[in-house]
Amino acid sequence: MDELLEISGLHVHLYGKAETRPMRKMGHLTLTGADLETLRKTAKRIKQQVVVRTD
Repeated sequence: MDELLEISGLHVHLYGKAETRPMRKMGHLTLTGADLETLRKTAKRIKQQVVVRTD
């Protein structure tokens, strides 16, 4: 998570829910920037790093 928080333009919004369930939204990420291609590459990198644990 610390590595993600260092990405410029990335905003993490966690909803504080204690229990995970299939298809339950636990939060979201917002990525802002001026260059669409850079945003796409950054989003792809973020997607590979984010993991939702259910334990």
